[in-house]
Amino acid sequence: MATQSETLNVLINTIKGTFNNSSQSDAVVSINDQKFYVMSPLLEFHAPLLFAELKTPTLPVLSPDSTLSEQQLATQLASLFSLGKKVITITDPELKKDVVLALMECMYDKPVEITLTNAQDVYSAATKLGMKLISQKAEDIVQQSIKSVPAETFLEAYTKAMETKNPLMEKVWNSTLASKMGYLPIEKILEFTGKMSYEEIMAFVELEGFTCCEDTIYEVIAGWIKSNSITSDEALALMSKVKLDLLSSSVLITKAGNNQNVRFRDYQQALEKIVRANTQHSNRRAGLPYEFALGFSNKTYTGYRKVTVVEMKTSDWIHRFVEYYTQEKGIYCFDNHSERINICCEAMHLAILNNRWLFTRSMKQDQIIRLSATNHDQDSCAENISSIHVSSDVCNDSNKLQLFMKA
Repeated sequence: MATQSETLNVLINTIKGTFNNSSQSDAVVSINDQKFYVMSPLLEFHAPLLFAELKTPTLPVLSPDSTLSEQQLATQLASLFSLGKKVITITDPELKKDVVLALMECMYDKPVEITLTNAQDVYSAATKLGMKLISQKAEDIVQQSIKSVPAETFLEAYTKAMETKNPLMEKVWNSTLASKMGYLPIEKILEFTGKMSYEEIMAFVELEGFTCCEDTIYEVIAGWIKSNSITSDEALALMSKVKLDLLSSSVLITKAGNNQNVRFRDYQQALEKIVRANTQHSNRRAGLPYEFALGFSNKTYTGYRKVTVVEMKTSDWIHRFVEYYTQEKGIYCFDNHSERINICCEAMHLAILNNRWLFTRSMKQDQIIRLSATNHDQDSCAENISSIHVSSDVCNDSNKLQLFMKA
């Protein structure tokens, strides 16, 4: 008696064998004169947009004035009626023959090979045919390639990607740009955005998922307006893209409040909202992308919690932290500090190697910094970060840093 696995293999192989088999199909898909005989249940599962066309087949309008030749008419009638199959006809020069073939074959369990070279063609075709899993896979391929781009060269790489005029590249890079904003120095952001046209800067500030604080968005827009000659209406329209209620109190009052391009009514509403909240408010449009961060032990940070001694003793936590620290080449900072300060977990010092205390000589809000340890510089500390542990020494400092992680 066949096992469940063997039965499944037989079914899969049977389905594979029916690909483009006219006697084993109930529908015909014709794409740019490429004809495919398919089973409508598979079409419904893999390409719902194509399947929807089966419900409302389009028949040719035949009239005395028809320009169809006798041969063309006979061909259409044969395909539409003689075969007794539903027919979908698509004419789209952008759909490449080899890509269409690969997508039709994948309905019959043949994997689609997606690379950076063909990702755009696959994404475009899959999107048009309603094959969401394949279009998402193409998008993921591009997304994965971007992950390896260092923060220090990201903006240069982004500019080159935009020059390709590749819609998929533009979509993924724009999405990644917004999420990377929290990693980038404000000086580089200002230099990058300063070269944009009015249309480009408007599109930029409307991106979704910015991880930088709203103060950065304000500085970008205010700096661009100051450096470019535009009308007052254009300046007001651009400045209106700043979410005033997300600004820090100091920037809202000392900068936005005195900016002629900020509508007084909007400023007043934002100020009232912050005052009514009477608590620390979030100043970001989207959550931070960092799994771990440094902050003062006497503070709380939205979306994050303090790391505990118990979890720091687990190999899983160590692995996650080391992977994060290595990938980001440091750790994100919630606050500013200009002097040496030790890093603790609850009331104990954090250390590497043989009880070498971890510390930082300074830190800057919204920046990634590298840690140091007693008798170990930043490079040496990074090399030995996998030995991070909770020291047996109590941290009696009145001002100390704490490791935080996403809640």
